[in-house]
Amino acid sequence: MDLIQFKKIVFESARQVACDVAQIYEPNVTPNFYTAELECESEKLFLLCTHSDEWAFSKNFDIDGCNLSFVDTRALSEALKSLFQIHPLSWAYLRSGFEKQPHQSLGDIQYWKPQTNGEAIFNWWD
Repeated sequence: MDLIQFKKIVFESARQVACDVAQIYEPNVTPNFYTAELECESEKLFLLCTHSDEWAFSKNFDIDGCNLSFVDTRALSEALKSLFQIHPLSWAYLRSGFEKQPHQSLGDIQYWKPQTNGEAIFNWWD
């Protein structure tokens, strides 16, 4: 995933469900993922994506913090699936107990000790 591709996916998906894109945040040392702040009706929603193309939604996001509240959102999930064949990770999977994936660094896992899949995938580790 790169910034140009992320923006294309975000803007096209948001348009499909009548959301406005308020801001785009690029990954840095921390956090390790792209974020799009969306305004959908009168609510904010954050669309997250890692470099390895893992997608999710959160009710909140703070560039300097590490507290995400993962949610499922049907309309935007359907738009991502129909337009780009993207299947966002579910709230249930992200909140479930941590299971190491092959692309995750064993050193990071041992040091940071994530408790959930969401903590390991969308993180502020340096």
